[in-house]
Amino acid sequence: MGRTLRALRVEMADLRQQHLILRQHYDVTQAKLRNSEMEIAKREESMGKLTRRLTAIVANQDLLFAETEHLHRQLQNANYKKVETEAELIHSKNLMNDLKGKISDMDDEMCRLRAEKSDMIKQNILLKQAAEAKDQVILNIRNEPLHS
Repeated sequence: MGRTLRALRVEMADLRQQHLILRQHYDVTQAKLRNSEMEIAKREESMGKLTRRLTAIVANQDLLFAETEHLHRQLQNANYKKVETEAELIHSKNLMNDLKGKISDMDDEMCRLRAEKSDMIKQNILLKQAAEAKDQVILNIRNEPLHS
């Protein structure tokens, strides 16, 4: 008959909890992605300012080059974080889709189990009625006077 309705409900509740946790992780990951993109934009703006300063101040070339190199590393790190965050986001989406599929399958199975339960209840009622009818026949036979 498969899994019990109670076991399915427990499993479904667990899957819903996992889904909620994944959704929260997904939202946090989205926020991280937005922050990374803002950081990238800030770093790109800083790079532009430094480039203009570099052309204007030739005397401080070495210092400005080191500063630019540092900002470039920060930009590369921010880009790496963005790619990493996007990968986490894709992974979270895939997990959410998997959970949605499992929940859908469990909903289908619960519907099937409810239909089976309804059929069994109907069958039980019919068997009960048949037993009562046979009991009535037996009572009628016992109550009939014997004629020899």
